Amino acid sequence: MRKTIMMVAVLTLTATATPAQAAEADPGAGGKFWQTRTTFTMTHPRKVGAAPNTYWVVQRRISESTSASTGDRWMGFRELGVKPKSAADRAAWKRDGSPASWRYRTEGMLVKLSTEPGRARLTKIRPSGFILAGRKMSYEELQALPSEPAALKERLVEIRLAAPEPPRREHIKLGHTYEELLHELPVPQQVRAAAFALLSAEPGTEVTGDGANRKQLTVTDGKGDWRMRRSVTVDTSAMLLVAEKLDTWMGGKPFPNKTWTKVIKSGWTDQAPTAPAG
Repeated sequence: MRKTIMMVAVLTLTATATPAQAAEADPGAGGKFWQTRTTFTMTHPRKVGAAPNTYWVVQRRISESTSASTGDRWMGFRELGVKPKSAADRAAWKRDGSPASWRYRTEGMLVKLSTEPGRARLTKIRPSGFILAGRKMSYEELQALPSEPAALKERLVEIRLAAPEPPRREHIKLGHTYEELLHELPVPQQVRAAAFALLSAEPGTEVTGDGANRKQLTVTDGKGDWRMRRSVTVDTSAMLLVAEKLDTWMGGKPFPNKTWTKVIKSGWTDQAPTAPAG
């Protein structure tokens, strides 16, 4: 259902804004780097173990995106190891000899799983710069984004139309871009508030709250035997997206291949980019 777009107080930064100036508009700003840390959890899409003791395992991984105002960006990644999903799965795992690793082939690919965390990696992304609505942007351009919802939406449409191979205006969808503004890109809090208002007003979005400065935005879809429910959680005190969840069902039963959760932490930091720890 459609939601009325809320009006947000306007505080505009100039096109020459620095991280220090951004801090004046955003109480959480002021560090050298904008970092987004995502912990991804999903049920592995098929059971492992030797019959009759087969069981589901849960995979976890961490990814970190760290950006400087120069546009330099680093990506960190680490697998955290797998573990049995439920008490029943843990019992089956023990009956299977409590293995610490598994491997199998599917569709010509070798799949390897381990209970041990993997090696942490850090890579510098090239070329530098921020990507917004399909177009490369500078830090200064991000700071100059409008903080009024209608103006922000129109600016994002302009940016999308100026990107390589742009779609027709009537085909532009910005829901994912609003989400990026809520955690991945270093924009002022007032811009995040406008993005939240726009995301809340997307067609088919249901907005609920938990009474602790958090709002959950949920979209439900389905066709035939397939059903999907995707939700994001926003901390409205900081206007930051802090969680994402996807549940899917096939024939009324949970469909592990498309079911996962993300816990997201974003903010300014003075710590130089490093490979993520567990």
